[in-house]
Amino acid sequence: MNQNICECKQNDKKLICEIDDHIEEINMFCFIHHVISKVLNCCKCIKEGNHNSHHQNLKPISSLRDFNEKLNKECDNLIDDLSKQVGLINKQFAKLKEGIRNKFQLQSKQLLNLNYCQ
Repeated sequence: MNQNICECKQNDKKLICEIDDHIEEINMFCFIHHVISKVLNCCKCIKEGNHNSHHQNLKPISSLRDFNEKLNKECDNLIDDLSKQVGLINKQFAKLKEGIRNKFQLQSKQLLNLNYCQ
């Protein structure tokens, strides 16, 4: 098995690391989205230096659900904020269009009221 690949299987609701001789339970995960090494790690993986340069970004696997819920909430909040901003932009754009129409478009009634001597 390639040392850079960690295949995990669910075994009695526990994730098992199958990298070479690492037949241990996965107990840490890395939450950096661009990480090159494997995301799920057992104790041996950590001892061998995986994620050594950013060990502060490793979390216990038991906190994965909470971490995911937090990210989902942050994502929902961002989408809500963006939706509000889009709503405000649309309102401002509608006002701008109305202002342009009022200033530069002549209505048929206005054409009839023009003094031809002007």
